[in-house]
Amino acid sequence: KYIGNSIVSKQENARLGNWRYQLDSIYYNIEYNSLDEDKLFLNGKIRIPIFREAPEKDKEKWLEKYKDAWVGFNLNTEYNKNTGRIDIAGFADDISGSMFELKYIDGLGLMVNHESMIEVVYDNFQKRMIARGEFSGRSVYTIEKLDATIPLLRYEGLKINHDASGL
Repeated sequence: KYIGNSIVSKQENARLGNWRYQLDSIYYNIEYNSLDEDKLFLNGKIRIPIFREAPEKDKEKWLEKYKDAWVGFNLNTEYNKNTGRIDIAGFADDISGSMFELKYIDGLGLMVNHESMIEVVYDNFQKRMIARGEFSGRSVYTIEKLDATIPLLRYEGLKINHDASGL
């Protein structure tokens, strides 16, 4: 049995596709010279690239309004004896109801709804693991100097890292 902690830190700039991640723990069990149930479990955090990370300055105040772009994820891999392939299932923590600040426009928040999700998959075309997301919800623009919040538009099916490779 192996349980490791603090495996990959944010500072190492590790990536799943174009999404940065940190790996907090890994778990597997070997019995009789083989991986128990052919499974490997990993968990950590993944950074949604279009959303802003919590700033160092006034972090607590910012976090009252927005959620940090780093969200928890769990990933498990399992060898499928029938297909001879490794099956991978990876999902981020539930983000529905969270307000994220768009990285590129100060004050533009995206409130994601229950249809939003992030997953980690193996891309057979690229032959590598990637993270991808699909988001739906509403955007809200806050103008700090006016102390005003303006609901702007509704969005649905905003896809990140979905491409023509069949994913």
